[in-house]
Amino acid sequence: MLRSADFKRLSFCAAAVWGVVLLAACTQDSVDACATYAAPGISVNVVDTAGNSGNVLNVKIVVRDGIWGDSIDSRTRNVTSFSTAYERPGTYAVTVTGTAVKTFAVTGVVVQKSGCHVRPREIIATMIPQ
Repeated sequence: MLRSADFKRLSFCAAAVWGVVLLAACTQDSVDACATYAAPGISVNVVDTAGNSGNVLNVKIVVRDGIWGDSIDSRTRNVTSFSTAYERPGTYAVTVTGTAVKTFAVTGVVVQKSGCHVRPREIIATMIPQ
């Protein structure tokens, strides 16, 4: 399936055919330059003060951009990492709460579009005991 970016590349290829000199730049690779996977905008990894992820349980991870939001609660699923905001540029706030740990919060996490995909941002949330 062709995306709008593909039409721009195909337009370039069609123009290259008329300009003969640029014909070599028009290859199948230039049409298929974008991968078909979806890139996460935000990945949150929850660790303890020693940097270990396996020791942190019972946390809730919330990612928000305006009214849009996504979350996961490890009290119902045993997780210490969370990827979300797939192909969604924006400015995010990330909050991680848990039992007997201080709340981790960061705001202003900017996810930008870069070519075909967003540029993923990784957040390391260190859980500090209360």
